[in-house]
Order: sequence, then structure tokens, then C-alpha cells
Amino acid sequence: MKKLLIATAALILSTTAFAQQTEILLDSKRITYGPVNQESNAPANELLVIKRTSATPSKVTLKYSFNYMEKKCVSYAVKVEKIKRFNQMVCDKNADESHQCSEVEYTGLYNAETVCKKEGLIRKTKDAEVTLNFKSAVKLTEGAEETFQVNLKQKRSTSGSLVKSAQTVNAASMYKISTTVFGSIKFKAK
Repeated sequence: MKKLLIATAALILSTTAFAQQTEILLDSKRITYGPVNQESNAPANELLVIKRTSATPSKVTLKYSFNYMEKKCVSYAVKVEKIKRFNQMVCDKNADESHQCSEVEYTGLYNAETVCKKEGLIRKTKDAEVTLNFKSAVKLTEGAEETFQVNLKQKRSTSGSLVKSAQTVNAASMYKISTTVFGSIKFKAK
């Protein structure tokens, strides 16, 4: 009985979480989702609910952005190296093509170089996209729709890329969903 109550509570919570997500209607070839929901300096892990209808193009590009941390210098210092005084023979050309030479003494010179004093992490934002390929999906009739979940997950906050995966929520067919080498997601009806 206790296990049944726990399972029921988990089902209600998952249904509530699913119900709170907004569905993205795939009604054009390019859709801008915007920034993924991501806590400050934490890895991204966004679960999108997408809805496919008979008007959905065979390929849809979903544009989004996410934050990542990059190792950079966060504090600089100027390293000064004093140059010892020295003498040098300097020759100037006269108007009659002859040269007049004299010895010049150089003092008070130095080389200055900016060096990194402290390295740290800075936050950057990256624009990215995923192509949803429905060429091998079931042809939907007018009024029919299918719902899928797409997960955009960052392995660690310093990663400049996201792992993409998808699963069926409510569909007219069984699907084999695969992610290609180039990061697009292919939906193939079984």
C-alpha cells in the first residue's frame, strides 16, 4: 500500500511538472526558443515539449542560447624590466650626403609587459541550434498532432556544447529517435 502511494505521488508530481512546461508549436522552418533555463554558473538541462501537426515542415531548426564558463585571465599586472644605461653611436645624414656621428647616452629606459596575475572562469553566452528532422515520420492528417520531449543537457558548466536527445510523449506511431553526428535529431516511424 505504501509503495502504491509513493508511485501515485511520483506520477502526480511528474504530470504536474509536465503540465507546467509550455509547448513549442512547430509551425515554421526556423523557431527561436531563446535562452535555456539555467541557474547561474550551473550546467544547462532544459526539457522542451514540442508539438508536431500536419502543418509542421519536414525539417525544423530550433534556435536557442546557453551559458558556459571559460577559463580566462581575470587579473593583470604590469611587469617592468629596467634597461641598464648604455651608449650608442648615432649618425645623422647631412644635406650634402655626409654623415655626422656622435655618441649618445641612453638612461631611464624600461620594458613594460602586461602579464596574467590570476586565472579564473568567466561566463559566456553561446547561440546554438538543433535541427528536428521529420522526413521519415508519419504523415499527419488535418487536426492530428504528436508531442515529443527534447532534452538539451550540458555535461559540465565549462562545456561549450549541449547533448541533445528526444523521446515520444504522445504520437500516432512508434518512433526510433536518433541523434546524428552533427547534432540534429531524426524521428523515424517504425
